[in-house]
Amino acid sequence: MSDANGRKAKRRVFQPETLEGRLLLNATRATPAITGVLRSLGRTFAPPVSGLQGRISGTRASDGLYGGTPAGYDSYSGHGRSPVGDLVFGASFLKTPGATISDPSFLDDGSAVFRVGHKGEQIQVNFFGDSTSRIPGRTSWMLAGAVVGGTGRFEGAGGLFSGNLTTFGGPAGVNGSFSLNYSIRLDQPV
Repeated sequence: MSDANGRKAKRRVFQPETLEGRLLLNATRATPAITGVLRSLGRTFAPPVSGLQGRISGTRASDGLYGGTPAGYDSYSGHGRSPVGDLVFGASFLKTPGATISDPSFLDDGSAVFRVGHKGEQIQVNFFGDSTSRIPGRTSWMLAGAVVGGTGRFEGAGGLFSGNLTTFGGPAGVNGSFSLNYSIRLDQPV
């Protein structure tokens, strides 16, 4: 490298130092070790996340949460995208159908796990829901719930969950599919 006058420019590298618990950078001579440390530091910090929104699709599953599905519960698993990477989803819930096709159905005791990004960090949600429309082979649901925890950067997270779920398929025991438009708002960015 050379500057505007044709002189060889000095290469400057920054070295991490701390003062009162804060990370500072000081200019030093270039060394491969320091350069490698700084490059790795730049890749380890993820931007803060205050919420996630997106769409998930998938199918009925025998055990969407990998922890056993209680008798009488429906279970689904699927995948989608989130602002922080790919997302894998699993859920189970107790469905109480209405007496007739025109009566609303209810979802109770729902739990879901959103597994986010390449590290597999999880957001855990409890929810309930009401059907907003029922026609043979298709039911739409309005879901509401709370973020009750997580793993990795979401450990101890709290917040709100909402979603519009559409299930497709026949009666219980017949494989069906689903589509979920979801929104998760965290109490504090993580």
